[in-house]
Amino acid sequence: MKISFIIVLYQTKASEIERLKNEIMEMKFSDYSIFWIDNSHNGHGYAQGVNEGVQKGMQSGADIFVICNPDISLKGISAKEFLQALAHFDLWGFAMKQEGVTYYGGALDTWKLSSLLLTQKPNKRFSEVTYVTGSCVAMKRNVVEAIGEWDTQYGMYYEDVDYSIRAKMNGFRIGIDADVCYTHFEVSQFNPYKKQQLRKAWKLFFRKYATPIQKIRELIVWPKTLHWSKSEL
Repeated sequence: MKISFIIVLYQTKASEIERLKNEIMEMKFSDYSIFWIDNSHNGHGYAQGVNEGVQKGMQSGADIFVICNPDISLKGISAKEFLQALAHFDLWGFAMKQEGVTYYGGALDTWKLSSLLLTQKPNKRFSEVTYVTGSCVAMKRNVVEAIGEWDTQYGMYYEDVDYSIRAKMNGFRIGIDADVCYTHFEVSQFNPYKKQQLRKAWKLFFRKYATPIQKIRELIVWPKTLHWSKSEL
């Protein structure tokens, strides 16, 4: 089984690249490759970087794709642990420790469809979730073959939620391994445009997936946050 790691970079320090490279090597996969996609100067969004890496992985004959942010640590996770969810899911993630809090996949707000990270550890090790965060997500080749590329309309944020939803709509199993945990350093917290980018991405996601009733309710309840014209509904 061949694994392709796809790491999308943006002004990432060489020392961080080397650290993550060593951590992947220490996992001891028997057959793997790493594709470093550098978006530092091309103006591409995260999804476009992911697509470029997946294409390279497909050409290399990969069976499993692992998409990662560079600001994560996989230290202490073995290849065997990493792949145990393979028997349960087609697209999966892991517990994620971020700023002292551990998260277990994501869900969506019932009405707003905004993304929510789950802080309560599930009772089962292998548990279904609505979406897997894009900071570290693994998926089988047949998922890529069935639903294609990540949606590049999202400049930043919600592209991972969108892909999970599309996979679920196509009958694939989505979940997390709650007993395997990686660390996310979350360098995006220093991004001064993060709130604007999140809002823009959420609007796109909401427009794409909300029912007419959800859109009408959002206009009534949150008119200041939506800012859509009638033609956009």
